[in-house]
Amino acid sequence: AVVSTQSTGAIEGDSLPNTATSNNNNESKVLPNTPFKATGVSVIIHPHSPLIPTIHMNVRYFESTEKWWFGGGIDLTPYYINKERCVHFHTKLKEVCDQFAPKDITYKEGKEVADKYFYLPHRGETRGIGGVFFENLDSSKGSKEEIWNFIFHLGQSFVDCYAPFWGLDNIKAPYTPYQREFQLYRRGRYVEFNLLFDRGTKFGIMSEGRTESISFL
Repeated sequence: AVVSTQSTGAIEGDSLPNTATSNNNNESKVLPNTPFKATGVSVIIHPHSPLIPTIHMNVRYFESTEKWWFGGGIDLTPYYINKERCVHFHTKLKEVCDQFAPKDITYKEGKEVADKYFYLPHRGETRGIGGVFFENLDSSKGSKEEIWNFIFHLGQSFVDCYAPFWGLDNIKAPYTPYQREFQLYRRGRYVEFNLLFDRGTKFGIMSEGRTESISFL
């Protein structure tokens, strides 16, 4: 059994919340009270089994006046580590970056941003094993067509990145009540991050989007 949530949508407004641009560079900086449009896809899978990790994927596009930028990524939160499968996860992300990203966008950059972003400073803990995360892929990083092609293929890599964790050996593997309890304990950290630090959650609330789509954890 799994708890799987996904959200696709588009939103526009008269004033772009500052959570959407707090890390943008000069190419995509937008002044307060500027109209905007945004669209994106988010997927989170929370398996019931503690032997299968939680995964999160988000890809998005923003446009405000003549400025535009893409963002998003994929990250993994295992409860019990299978080193070979975790290496596969990062290898697949590196492959899609190497094959489709414009030359100024790299796996190394995306991984470093993910490691820094998915971190709970008050706990001194990471949320999981990271992945890649990109925040302001604008005209300084390539053409709109080049970056769209990369973000599209990054989103499409979701299945290849996650597939090994869904082998029959994992799905049918028994686990103990203690392992299930530990999984729920670690999910509490996931909730903490989303409520305290996740800029996407804050943007959704500030832009008065659909609460049920914004707050899925």
